[in-house]
Amino acid sequence: MIVNRSNLMPALDRLTRASARGMISRSRLASPALNRWLERALSAPPGSPGGLLADPLIEIARAWRPSDISLDELVSQKLLAEELVKALDGAEESRMPRKRPPYAHQVAAWKAALEEQKSVLVTAGTGAGKTECFLIPVLQDCLMNPRSGGGVRAILLYPLNALIESQRERLRAWAEGLGGRVRFALLNGDTPETERKCKVQSDRIELRSREAIRERPPEILVTNITMLEYLLLRAADQPILRASQGALSWMVLDEAHTYAGSQAAEMALLLRRVRGAFGVGPGDVRLIATSATIGGESDTSEKLAEFAAALAGQAKEQVAVIAGQEVTPELPQAGADAPLNLIQLQEYGPEDLGVELQRHPRVQALRRELSTKGRSLSEIAKILTGDSTARGSAAELLDFLGRAKVQGQPLLPWRAHLFHRAQGGVWACADPNCPERAPELSAESKGWKFGQAYSTPRAVQHDHPI
Repeated sequence: MIVNRSNLMPALDRLTRASARGMISRSRLASPALNRWLERALSAPPGSPGGLLADPLIEIARAWRPSDISLDELVSQKLLAEELVKALDGAEESRMPRKRPPYAHQVAAWKAALEEQKSVLVTAGTGAGKTECFLIPVLQDCLMNPRSGGGVRAILLYPLNALIESQRERLRAWAEGLGGRVRFALLNGDTPETERKCKVQSDRIELRSREAIRERPPEILVTNITMLEYLLLRAADQPILRASQGALSWMVLDEAHTYAGSQAAEMALLLRRVRGAFGVGPGDVRLIATSATIGGESDTSEKLAEFAAALAGQAKEQVAVIAGQEVTPELPQAGADAPLNLIQLQEYGPEDLGVELQRHPRVQALRRELSTKGRSLSEIAKILTGDSTARGSAAELLDFLGRAKVQGQPLLPWRAHLFHRAQGGVWACADPNCPERAPELSAESKGWKFGQAYSTPRAVQHDHPI
């Protein structure tokens, strides 16, 4: 019987080889011998010495408790507008089906922000939909409470430009369904000064130049701390502030856990200056902050409320702290240990896989390990097979664990993180008679007049200089 192989290992191989070829192509090295050696050396399997990719880090993909109400029912309860839910349901990218229940913590955040008029701090792990916790209330408020004079209604602050760019497609997909009634702009160091310099022109949904942003500020401004500081000080940006006096109603702080100590104090002062520049007070602006899951102390929620209140300039009672609730299957007592049979597992469907694997002590040990932190593929191979080099078998077993269902939930859903190192240069032995010289470098008439090459710096190990 032929066992279906995991896609993880072929994907790693393709990524490694493509990265090696791309790096060599961009370096434009004149020596064919060195290019051939580099392609082999840099294409080493992930985790190998000198390889471009580290050993993949596998972490559990947590499942989060769904609410008992759909977007359709939230329209009936008048929490969300029909126009907004229709836009979410009809989006080509990042679609939110109106019949599917959102996560429980998402609904809790929407109710706290829209019904109770509170600031909100949402804590949940990766993949928990924290972005929806703040984008939905912001879009709802901008849609239902349009301001005739225009102006910025919401400022979304991200610590990194990469995070800003990652939100563009989602925000655009949802805003397009609203027919231009809610506009947005991404303002960072890459934003062109004028429309003539824009590769894509501004439209009724997204403003793409600083010129367009100043002329008619959008309802939603997505930016970073540095650009927000500049906006408060630059004379050229004063039209944005003048048009937005009294308009600002929302401030969103993503990845709030990255601000601690003096950074948190500086952020609180910046938000105070922003409120003053936009002509609003603490009671006029709702803060929504998102954070990775934080726990371990009995008074964690109290401390988080104090943290968010300090940032918002509000009383602690005006802040709702909402934590995502993970859904995990209850596993039975572990059975006897035995090697995991890949061929036998191939015969089972998701439910039968769950029955077969849920009692296995190695599976339960892996789930316990991954519940605390990510583990490398080699570490997972050691846990599942006893051999840290059996990474291919470990990848196949991970696929079975991801497919297996227990109590309607995946037994062990997972995601892989890949880390690519930068290549700082190539180091070589100066002696053409170097005994360590690789075959590719020893070929005649290939333009290489030195000894062995290395992708990382090395100490001298013989009498030849490196």
